[in-house]
Amino acid sequence: PPANDSVNLRLQWSPAADFSNPGRLTQTLVAMRDQTYTLTAIGDGDCSATDFMTVKILKPVNVPNAFSPNGDGINDRWEIPNLLDYPGVTVEVFNRYGQKVFSSNGYPRPWEGTLNGSPLPVATYYYVINLKNGFPPVTGSVTIIR
Repeated sequence: PPANDSVNLRLQWSPAADFSNPGRLTQTLVAMRDQTYTLTAIGDGDCSATDFMTVKILKPVNVPNAFSPNGDGINDRWEIPNLLDYPGVTVEVFNRYGQKVFSSNGYPRPWEGTLNGSPLPVATYYYVINLKNGFPPVTGSVTIIR
């Protein structure tokens, strides 16, 4: 007689509260926060297998268009929020002649409006932020004011 290939399989997604029916394989989810989801499949004889899926919510990159590196402790650096969400990001800043005045792989330290340690003049500069991971570059201008 042929072998019985049917398997009784139970599925369980967790955290279960995020799913309308955590026992279904196919899910639709509205992700509102960074979260790791777990899918456990339990078969005959309580044999189980588990896999994980991590969802990362990427926050928008809203680039300030001015900063004032004058040492007063207010807006002294070009703070670009949420860049840490984009691994591999590069930031480049150019003067009006197209000369690169700042470059960074990642953005571990916000730009202070300097070139080789010397303050740059009050002016408008142009930036290219490559977010990588399939996102288009973010471009625009930033003005140094004092």
